[in-house]
Amino acid sequence: MTHYTGSEELEILQQAKNYNEFLVKEIIHHCHSNKTILDFGAGIRTFSDMLSKRADVVVHCVEIDDEQARLIETRGLQVFRSSSEVSDHQYDLIYTLNVLEHIECDVDVLKELEKN
Repeated sequence: MTHYTGSEELEILQQAKNYNEFLVKEIIHHCHSNKTILDFGAGIRTFSDMLSKRADVVVHCVEIDDEQARLIETRGLQVFRSSSEVSDHQYDLIYTLNVLEHIECDVDVLKELEKN
């Protein structure tokens, strides 16, 4: 069982509406219509929720925290518990926000995601 202890910080960041909207606009800028995208480190769904409201994209998520992953599933989104689980899928865009700074071997994770 994996539990992420940063949920409180994510909830605080969720209140940064202008910041979050800016980041989502940046993602949309790079993701054209009818695309499948991957949210690596979806957390409490701040960005995947905002993006999944768009009819022209499909959002899948990677989230290692069991509780947060279950919450993502309740929103009807595909969720993987590790980056290795996404190896059979192809994505038009993969994004990660506020995540890599918490991963010790972040370059290895990026190389693994690049294969998708």
